[in-house]
Amino acid sequence: MSARRFFLLIGLFLGSLTFRGQELLDYNHTRPAPMKWPRILKISPGNTLLGPITGLTAAYGIIYETPVAKRQSIQVGCAFIGKGLIFRILENASSAPPYGLSILETGMEFQFAYKFYLSKKKRVAPKGWYAGPLFHFTSGGVGTTYGYRMQGNYIAFEKFDANLIYGCQLIRKSGRGLVIDWYVGGGYKQVVAVKHFSPTYSAPYGLDGNPLLNSPFNFILGLNIGWGFCPKDS
Repeated sequence: MSARRFFLLIGLFLGSLTFRGQELLDYNHTRPAPMKWPRILKISPGNTLLGPITGLTAAYGIIYETPVAKRQSIQVGCAFIGKGLIFRILENASSAPPYGLSILETGMEFQFAYKFYLSKKKRVAPKGWYAGPLFHFTSGGVGTTYGYRMQGNYIAFEKFDANLIYGCQLIRKSGRGLVIDWYVGGGYKQVVAVKHFSPTYSAPYGLDGNPLLNSPFNFILGLNIGWGFCPKDS
């Protein structure tokens, strides 16, 4: 799936959602959703360690969540792709340069989630148990540093996954301070890879030997840690 199709899918999903007017009111139900609703910035330690393609990539980025209704919130994230745990181990195990292994990995990851908080309380988002869809799109490339930069010899990859997740977010009642967000889920994934032999020649790269990549089933387990901000009324 291309980046254009990914963002089109997100746009269609958002466009299909409708809210009752009263759900877009603040705590006092007097005016449209104000800036005093909690905003949360988070990071994903697991994504940094294992990455969107398990073990082969690492992702370094930020996640932002904001309520859009009394029991609903939107979460978006963006991350840079770097070397994963497996490639770091291979580099450390190889001999010293110029004969050692030097790997270059680059790319971007985007994520989008729409959370439905499950408490029956009057106003709960973004706190407590939730469920909802989570989408990821990752695009990048990996190769030896010399081959990637000097010869155009590398493997380009794209990964798309669509999941249904269930989790819990812990945050103070004030909406300020430490936030812990964990979730589990599963869904569909697609990974496509292309081997670039030179700047002008490429061919599909087979993933049949890797069950973690060629299976359409996606299992997801995540932990986010962050900080909540809740601006005061003006």
